[in-house]
Formats: sequence, C-alpha cells, structure tokens
Amino acid sequence: MKQAPILFSDLLLETKDGEWGEGQEAPGHVLCDVIRGTDFADLNSPGIELPRRWIPEHLVERKALQANDILLETAGGTAKQSTGRTALVTAEFLASREGRPVLCSSFARHLRVDRSKVDPVYLYYVLQAVESRAKLSH
Repeated sequence: MKQAPILFSDLLLETKDGEWGEGQEAPGHVLCDVIRGTDFADLNSPGIELPRRWIPEHLVERKALQANDILLETAGGTAKQSTGRTALVTAEFLASREGRPVLCSSFARHLRVDRSKVDPVYLYYVLQAVESRAKLSH
C-alpha cells in the first residue's frame, strides 16, 4: 500500500510573520532584538548587533522566537541575493541577547517544527540545501 506524501506544512506546529515595531519607546511595547534577512549569515557570530525595536507586548507574546525555530526570508531580495535564505535560532544565540525577546523582521517568517515528526536542525539543513541548489541553477 502506497503511503500518502507528507506535506511540508504537516511538519510545522506554527509559522508566523515577523514584526518591525517602533524606533522609540511606546506604551504597551517591549524592547526586542529583530533579525533581518541580512543578519542570517552572521546570526551565530559572537556579539552580533541587531536592530532593537519596540514591539507591542501582545505580538511579542505570540511571536517571540524559541530555540530551534527556523527563519525564512520571504521578501526584500536583490538582484544578487534572492529571497529564501534561512537561519536556525539556537539556544546559545537566544541566551546571548541579555534577556531581550527576539523576533524576526517583517520580511521574514519563523517556522516552528513539530519535533515529533522531524528534527528541526535536519529540516534547517534540508532548506539550506534547497536554497543552495536554487542559487546554482540561476
């Protein structure tokens, strides 16, 4: 008996778009670090500086990143760099942010993997391979 194909969406618990927030403190907002697509390559470099933005508290509660979330750039590409880049959020990275919540920017989404179906690190590397192959074919 042939098994039904597993859809990518079946591997996810949730996916949410990012936020950009405000540049100045505002009532009901929380100071957060925000990861842009341009930060993906250096995300796990010690001391990486990220934009700090004020995000509404209710959005921080829904969209704050967790260890092993995968980030996917969905907009903002250029002629030399298409969209589709990915990054893996590690526990070490989150611990380095001095207690500030971290969100992805409005040009990205976070993917939260169902760990009972797939290892998030494995899925991240699959997505990296897909993006690398797409670059080679252009």
